[in-house]
Amino acid sequence: MNLTVLKRLLILAFGPLVLLGGLYLWVVLRSPRPDSGKLVRTADRKIVWSGSTVQVQLHVNADRELPVRSNNNARRSQVIALVLDHSGSMGQGTESPLESMKSAAAFFARTTANSEQPLGVISFDDTPLEVMPLGPDGEAAANAIQQIPSGGGTNLAAGLLAGRSLVINGLESGRYPGASGLIVLLSDGQSDHAAALQAADQTKTDPTHPIRIITIGLGAQIDQDLLRQMATSEADFHFTLDAAGLGDIYFTIAEDLGTVIGYNGQLSEQFNYG
Repeated sequence: MNLTVLKRLLILAFGPLVLLGGLYLWVVLRSPRPDSGKLVRTADRKIVWSGSTVQVQLHVNADRELPVRSNNNARRSQVIALVLDHSGSMGQGTESPLESMKSAAAFFARTTANSEQPLGVISFDDTPLEVMPLGPDGEAAANAIQQIPSGGGTNLAAGLLAGRSLVINGLESGRYPGASGLIVLLSDGQSDHAAALQAADQTKTDPTHPIRIITIGLGAQIDQDLLRQMATSEADFHFTLDAAGLGDIYFTIAEDLGTVIGYNGQLSEQFNYG
């Protein structure tokens, strides 16, 4: 056997192995490490045949210290009122903005309420209603939020003042020393401009208990300028056209309060590559 034939045989024998080895290294180097992001999937094997079963893990790296915000009140406990617009324009049914709002607000209640940071819930349309009294039970508040029905019109001033009353009662109870007040108000409609601004000014500038207002606008029909002026600052106004974006907004607000979303979480699942 001459040298040329031997070389060809070696290439035929080891060439595919070299190619597979190179492909494997390329996949490994491109795969993120488990601690390289908040949500990362890793598999027990990098290369598999079609139809093979592999073990996939979702690494949730949410146990790290959240970044300290420039707002000096970011880590201070709050007495919180969730004020939720449930007017008829929010719709009803599983795919409605109302259901998306309830899901996102319920998440917020579960993750922020505790013994030092109580939360209560006000729903409003033409008139306000206390859905959940102020307290530490986020799960109970979330369940109450899920029961909110579709309503009538939109009265921002009434909803905001009901939230203000709930927060002030909590601050004056003496049970939460050092806490400050916070109202997180969501609306998808328009309301009396002057009355809403007057209620907001009364809430933000109270000489004894000034309360921070965060406003969330949903949909194309809102009065953005009004909700922006009602908020304590430009950064305290949030807006989304799509109700599916409410989850991200409430997550951002919870994070701003210093809430850790999850701790050392890890999800294992069976996954079939097609």
